Amino acid sequence: RPIFSYAKKRSSDLPDVPLATELTTGKDQELASDYIALLELGRLVAAPPGVPDERLQVLRDALVQSLQDPDFLDQAKKAKQGISNITPDEISALVNQSLQMPDDLKKLMAAANAG
Repeated sequence: RPIFSYAKKRSSDLPDVPLATELTTGKDQELASDYIALLELGRLVAAPPGVPDERLQVLRDALVQSLQDPDFLDQAKKAKQGISNITPDEISALVNQSLQMPDDLKKLMAAANAG
């Protein structure tokens, strides 16, 4: 039975499971929020800096189309893989949040991930 979730919003599958950011305050809440940003970026699809705007739009449109393809969604469901799409602005915000994380939180996360 899950006691909390590391996510930006509550799951529709588990609406009564609170978010880590709802159960924490201060530095702990900041850590939870930054960790969630890193988790969100873990499944990121991105292009390198300097890609011309028209090419970037073609790539974005193709990605959106693939995330709406019924066959793709059916295969993801069979594999029990959730599919979600966040906007380019949301991705930028997550990247900026991750880059601005205080050094003490970076060290704490590095130690936690190292085991």
